[in-house]
Amino acid sequence: MWGVWVLIPVTGLMTWMTFEATTARFESYADGRSGAAGALGALPVSIRALFFGACALVCIAAIAAQLFRRFARQVEASADANAITSRLFWGPGTLRWDAIDSLLIRGMWLYVHGTDETGRKRRLIFDLAGLEGGPDRLLATIESHRPDLLSRTR
Repeated sequence: MWGVWVLIPVTGLMTWMTFEATTARFESYADGRSGAAGALGALPVSIRALFFGACALVCIAAIAAQLFRRFARQVEASADANAITSRLFWGPGTLRWDAIDSLLIRGMWLYVHGTDETGRKRRLIFDLAGLEGGPDRLLATIESHRPDLLSRTR
């Protein structure tokens, strides 16, 4: 959530710059300067305002995405009698218990290596710090189905 606290003042700054870019004061500031200020000063007023406005909209979209992810939680990990499933965007998939080859725990990340139904090697990724029930619940489920896997990781 720290990103939201950073993006709020940045959004305010970009909104203020949208209006400031249309003033003569901006043009006089950018006159004769090199770099980004000179390049922005050379652009037409509408393009300058559009640039800063677009930056503000990107910030607003990022804030909305963070808040949506924070308050509209999705189930990112599930384990049942048949398989374990990860829904994280960088390591999604499902592996049957008998198709899991190994587990690797690094910090608060769990990596599950195995072979899917098509015969392809897969790696599922779980963020143990982000699990609702905590990591103990998922690790207990894994241990109940495949105790041999956890004994090799310790």
